[in-house]
Amino acid sequence: MRVKLIYIGKNRDENLEKLVKKYKERINYYLNFDVIQIKSKILNHEKSSIQSHEAELLFKNIDEDENIVLLDEKGENYTTNDFVIFFNESILNRNKSLTFVIAGAYGFSEKIKMKFKKSISLSKMTLTHDMARLVLVEQIYRSLTIIKNIPYHNR
Repeated sequence: MRVKLIYIGKNRDENLEKLVKKYKERINYYLNFDVIQIKSKILNHEKSSIQSHEAELLFKNIDEDENIVLLDEKGENYTTNDFVIFFNESILNRNKSLTFVIAGAYGFSEKIKMKFKKSISLSKMTLTHDMARLVLVEQIYRSLTIIKNIPYHNR
């Protein structure tokens, strides 16, 4: 099973990057996990142009055999246990890779939202993109430890 995190943007906090890398290494002990950064280099400052450009970049980095989950503030809210159930069911479907996607500063275009219906929210509060990546990779690691009955999560 392969799990990916694709995000658009820059790494703004070196300390958070170290933590993301630490969790990535832990996750890779259990399954193949990649973090892919896409840098958007559009000079236009119009929201719709930026979203359209970023949608093109995302489509170039997503394969047809991937199960896509958009991280969106308006997405479905999960508890940790709900996420564990979703994650476990997703990784049991070994025909498709599971790919989480974080959009740029202006969010996803309607084209992306229409093509990929599944979206989750990591918090009702607004998170920086760096924090969102950290929260997601920690929850993926936590889910794996719960699934494998490894003492990390206190129930």
